[in-house]
Amino acid sequence: MQKGELSLAAIFFGVGLVISLLSLTMSLGTLRMAGSGFFPFWLGVVLMLLSALLLAQVWLRGRAARQAARTQPPLAPEKPAAPAEPLASGQMLWFLGVLVASALLLNILGYFLTTFLVMLSLLYVLGSRRWILNLGLSLATAAVTYLMFITWLKIPLPAGFLVR
Repeated sequence: MQKGELSLAAIFFGVGLVISLLSLTMSLGTLRMAGSGFFPFWLGVVLMLLSALLLAQVWLRGRAARQAARTQPPLAPEKPAAPAEPLASGQMLWFLGVLVASALLLNILGYFLTTFLVMLSLLYVLGSRRWILNLGLSLATAAVTYLMFITWLKIPLPAGFLVR
């Protein structure tokens, strides 16, 4: 699995680099008055940093495993690890359906309500059944992102039928 993890980390690093470089063609602005390239630039930087951390972790884990293999003879043949179970096709279809529905309902329900419902649905799809936690996370996500877009980035968002 180490080669796959290394490849994935390298791909994410490349994507982060491309995002950051392309965002430099737009106005970055300042922290107080962010330009159109500000968010993509920092998103790319964070993606590169996380990818670099993953690369380092995989490399160090592989190095430690090689050293352990050299110093200790195997006691018994190891059973191969069971492959990770992929996301069930029903879950993927549900996930995709939630995202399509959110795109269709964004202007009708508004950003806040749509984001709340999307988060609630996705948490359910991912297997979280603690409803109070799900409601709190969904409400916090909707509120924080709404305030971030409205107050900090000064980006108008769809209000929906409740505000009209």
